[in-house]
Amino acid sequence: MIQARYAVLLLAAAYWDAWRLLIGRIGDGAAAIPILILLVGFAIAWIKLTTDRRVPAILVGIVLAAFIIVSIWGTAMIKIGVALIAIMMVVHRGFGGKRPPFAAIGVGLMALPILPSLDFYLAWPMRQLSATLTAGLLRLNGFSVHVEGVAIAWQDQLLLFDGPCSGIRMLWAALLLTSILSLIGRIGAWRYGAALVITAVLAIFANALRAASLFYLETGFVPRMEGPVFHELVGISSFVMLGVLLVYGFYKQDERMPKCA
Repeated sequence: MIQARYAVLLLAAAYWDAWRLLIGRIGDGAAAIPILILLVGFAIAWIKLTTDRRVPAILVGIVLAAFIIVSIWGTAMIKIGVALIAIMMVVHRGFGGKRPPFAAIGVGLMALPILPSLDFYLAWPMRQLSATLTAGLLRLNGFSVHVEGVAIAWQDQLLLFDGPCSGIRMLWAALLLTSILSLIGRIGAWRYGAALVITAVLAIFANALRAASLFYLETGFVPRMEGPVFHELVGISSFVMLGVLLVYGFYKQDERMPKCA
């Protein structure tokens, strides 16, 4: 057994390359805020780890080996993610936790600067999916529209779904909110996984609803609500409604959810 404090310091030093990569991906000040919150949380946890708190040496060895493996074959964000998960697991074990802190890990991973990676891997399929769902909603309202690639064609107009219209940022924010609510509610792993899946589905449909609403603005059906201000207002309103739905749904089921250590 190893003192938990020493184990955390050892891992923090061993993962120096991950922290170097993380700093290089923070970007602007807004992206640094979640990282600072994580650092404060780790600092508070480390202070509260008294000297009698110990963790198995085999756990430290496993997470170190995992980092070495991803350092050889993994990408930068995978290295950063493994380093974060490893320290979270050791801290959690130091406080006596038995099961992996899935919700806490989810919060940590969502707080990382992962949006550029999500944009790279998911932008195109998300744009296509959003265009298809939006076209379906508009057809239900009687509009003769069809999808052309990542755009909606209506009469002589072609409405393109660009990167921001893909809904990736809404998806990321919704998953982060769900992870925070799951951490607060201390729900089990299976419930947390189900909550993430449901959240992803709701976020995708919420983005389609947002895009369908913007159709009326972009095509001039609501002439008094033209311009970028109303465009942003529709986006904010869609996310607020999604957030309220997630919070309501979570706390509605909270009493039925099994708690985990």
